[in-house]
This record gives sequence, structure tokens and C-alpha cells, in this order.
Amino acid sequence: MGAEEMTFQTKQEWIFEKLKNAIENCELKPGERILLDQVAAENKVSRIPVREALLQLQVEGLVEMVPHCGAVVSPVDFTSASDYFAISRELQVLAVKACIDRSSDEEISKIAAMVDEMEAAARKDDRDEYTRLNHVFHDYIVDLSRMPLLSECLGNFQQRWHRFEKHYHLYPMSEERMQQTIGEHRNILSAIEHRNKEEAEEAVRTHNITGLEEHLKRMKEVSEAK
Repeated sequence: MGAEEMTFQTKQEWIFEKLKNAIENCELKPGERILLDQVAAENKVSRIPVREALLQLQVEGLVEMVPHCGAVVSPVDFTSASDYFAISRELQVLAVKACIDRSSDEEISKIAAMVDEMEAAARKDDRDEYTRLNHVFHDYIVDLSRMPLLSECLGNFQQRWHRFEKHYHLYPMSEERMQQTIGEHRNILSAIEHRNKEEAEEAVRTHNITGLEEHLKRMKEVSEAK
């Protein structure tokens, strides 16, 4: 087989990944029915792997089984957005505290460099680049926590949040939000540099709460425009 190792998938795994990608990218929209027979016919498989894939999607919270209706794509609404932020907030607080304990001065310098890059992008009003760097900044703090399970949990949450981003067109962030987050990122960085866990927790919580407020505002605007 050479240097590359072949990856094998069962029919269930293949259908699961296909449906999951379609749901996360909003090709299958929230509230849309997933017809078992139709999926089976389109993919030339029996009903069994489709049914098993739908059950797995239900476990992951991407699909709901509705009586007399069948499988329906789970909603993305104000309540689920608030739930997401409430849980991710605690995970991010845990990450920044572990980062303070486990990161080197050199690694903290890299965080500072990321903040400088974000501010440079903001000065150019390059919101796409600022948004990208924002994700890099937060992902790096999680990496520095050196807690693989935490990284996995937040990665799963980010996958779920991708549906909100797509459905409500949340990114790139607004200019107002971009300017607001510059100071918030600086506060997080300062707390990490001083290895002050209490300040870091407060800074992360504030950043998370203002982020939720901004997203709910934009979600409302999109919902009212439909």
C-alpha cells in the first residue's frame, strides 16, 4: 500500500459522515426531515446502515426522532446557543487556568504575538483575517492546557457551533465586535502573562458573555429578516 494507509469505512460510517457533514454545513437545514428510504435509495444502501447512522446522529444531538415524523435535523435556536456558551465558558476557564500552570514564557510570548497580529488585521479592517486569528488564539490556549480530553470536548463543541455560524451568518464578525474583542483579548493575555488565574477567569467569562450577547443579537436580526 506504500506510505499511505488505506482507511476503510462501513456503510453505516459512510452514511453517518455524509449526513453529519450535510447537517453541520446546513445543507440539511434545522427542522428538515431526513427520509430514511430516500437516503437509502440515493446512496444505494439498505435501510439498516441509514437507521444506525441516524441513531448515532441522535446520540450526538444533531438529529431528533419525532413521533409520526421520523428523523428531523435538530434546531439551532436562542436556547441552544445560550446552552452552548454556558458549557463552553466553563471549559475555556479550565483551559486558561491550565495554560497558566503549564505554559512556558516562550509559549506565552507566542500568545502575545497572536494578539499583535489580530490588532494589525483590525487596523486594516480585515475581518476575515481577524476572525481566523481569533480562532487560532483561542485554540492555542486550549493546546497549552495540555489536556487532550478538554481539547477534544471543545473541538466537538466547535463542530456543533459551526451550524450556528452557517445558519445565522455569524462570521466574519462585525466591525463593532472586532473592536470590542481587542481589549478583551488584551485582558486575557495580561492575566496569562502575570499568571493570575482569578483575572484570567474573569477575563474569559467576560469575553464569553459579550460574545453570546453579540451572537444572539445577530441571530435575532437574521431570524426577523427571514
